[in-house]
Order: sequence, then C-alpha cells, then structure tokens
Amino acid sequence: MSTQKASIKKAFTLTELLVSMAVLGLIATLTLPHMFMSADRAKKRAVFKEAYQALAQATHAAMMEGVADSRGIIPYFNAQKVCLNNSLTEGCIKDTTFAPGQALQQGVLLHSGVSIVGFNTGKDPGLSIQSNDTVVIGLENFAKKEYFRVETYVGDLNQPKTLSYLSGDLSSGKTSGKVVQLRPGDIVCADEACLDMFKKD
Repeated sequence: MSTQKASIKKAFTLTELLVSMAVLGLIATLTLPHMFMSADRAKKRAVFKEAYQALAQATHAAMMEGVADSRGIIPYFNAQKVCLNNSLTEGCIKDTTFAPGQALQQGVLLHSGVSIVGFNTGKDPGLSIQSNDTVVIGLENFAKKEYFRVETYVGDLNQPKTLSYLSGDLSSGKTSGKVVQLRPGDIVCADEACLDMFKKD
C-alpha cells in the first residue's frame, strides 16, 4: 500500500502537464520565427557572398586579359544564362523596382539563381561604355527580394579610380560620405546594404 502511495506522489497531474505544454508552446511561438529568420538570413548571405566572389573573379580575370570596358567582364562568368542586350526581357532579372537602369543593360543569371545586371552596353540615352560600372546583384529567389549595388572597375593598371558616393541603400539615395579607391580588377560595395551582408549578426 505504501508503494502505491509513493508512485502516486511521483506522477504529474493533468493540470501540471497542461501548464508545461502551454509554457513550451509559448517558448516555441516566441523563438521559432526568429530561428527561421536567422537561418534564412544566413543562407541569403552565403548566396550573396558566392555571387560577390564570382563577380570579383570575373572582374579580375577580365582586367588581366586587358579588357577595357565593363561589359567585357561577362564572358568570364560561369553562368546559367547570359543576357547580352536587356537583362529584363532576356530573363536575367525579374524585377526593375530597385534597378531600373541596370535591368535594361547586359547581365548574367548564375546557377544559384542570383542575377548580376548592369554591365553597360552604351545603348541607353546618357550612358556610355566605360571601364567602371555600378552593377546590381539581385537575390530574387527569397521570400524577401533584395538588391545590392557593387562598383566594378577594369582598365588601365596605372589609373586607380576614387569613388565617394556610397549610399544608404538602393531606395533611399542617402550618401554616407565614404571614399574608396579602386584599382583595376577591383570591385567594391556601392551601398550600405551590400556592406551589411559582410557583417556578423
């Protein structure tokens, strides 16, 4: 009889179980969305860095081969698709909201689904073929699409270029006042959103 009483004392009541389950449910509700957001952000950063590295390698390779203008970078990509006239109509980018000018230029669609567009064709009014260009890296395969500006520079080894127009993000147009010197073959983030992709959470 005493053994039976001892076992009854050690068991959880239904109320205790329900309270425990409610507490666990509350904890899951508060923490799971943050965990999923963190995982999505980490994946997005990894994909972005891979695209940034591909752009850096292609730019450097083009410069080493003596390419004189930014559109000459395109052949140095290992791309899923190459758009030689208009990245939007040829399917290298889907959205023009944050990159209307670049979307109408040459670009590539990488195997990861990342767009890199804005290699200047010189066909649009007011634009000329040049050794430096602001291209856009577009992450369109995520729930929240994001676009990042990156400055590329190919050309004369004896002609470094000074940039002083890093902006807050693609939509704000705010200037940070940072000055960056580029050597031929270099690339650099041209907005704060791009720089943020290299920061640790």
